[in-house]
Amino acid sequence: MGVVVGAVLLLGGALLVWSGVRARRACARVAAWPPTRGRIVHREVAPSTRTTGTGPPGTRFEALVRYTYEVAGAAHEGDRIYAEGWVTGTRAERQRFLDGLPEEVTVRHDPSDPARSCLLTPPVGVAWVMLIVGALLLVVGAGALLAAFGGRGA
Repeated sequence: MGVVVGAVLLLGGALLVWSGVRARRACARVAAWPPTRGRIVHREVAPSTRTTGTGPPGTRFEALVRYTYEVAGAAHEGDRIYAEGWVTGTRAERQRFLDGLPEEVTVRHDPSDPARSCLLTPPVGVAWVMLIVGALLLVVGAGALLAAFGGRGA
């Protein structure tokens, strides 16, 4: 039993560390994208069509935006709040979020593809939580495996 628990903890820890490293890199990459001024042209709260693990589609809500911006004289339109992923919540939570966005916004755009853009950099705190929890699971999983295998030789 200890071997299974240890292996599951190691696997979970490794996945969290890997995800945390990827998330941290994404945060740094998007934070380095150059900013430009943009204007929100549409905002709404809509039922999420994505499965989030917190309930069936339609029970969570997303903030949807469309914004315009210009890079090197070329007009672009974007709809991404974050470069990757999305955030769902209750209708009231998402509406409060949208109400807090000004009409004129800072848009970050990918310098290699200015049509790729977002309004916000990913929250770096989530990446650090994944890294820390993943490292703890790795340590606990390794300890469980050592205990399981160490107890067999006695």
